[in-house]
Amino acid sequence: MDENGNVEIPPSVHLKYNLVKSMLLEASSLHSAHSYSAYHSLSTLAGALVTELEFEHRLMPMLHFPTEHKIAVLAPIWAPLVLPVLLGGVRELRRYR
Repeated sequence: MDENGNVEIPPSVHLKYNLVKSMLLEASSLHSAHSYSAYHSLSTLAGALVTELEFEHRLMPMLHFPTEHKIAVLAPIWAPLVLPVLLGGVRELRRYR
């Protein structure tokens, strides 16, 4: 990832993408020429490459969030729930002493 949080596309992935694009363009021309068996085999191969690209591990997003993000999101949810319980526990401890 670069400094802006964007995923950098590796050259091998870019090459696969361009290959799929050219295969689909050629398949489109084969379809219009009524060469259906070649069209089917080429589009099936392009579909397999697209599936590989879809699950390319180098293009997956971050699987975790930074700690400060978790705190910023969860504090407004948990603070109103936890603080009264803690303060009540402190009061009870003081009362029994």
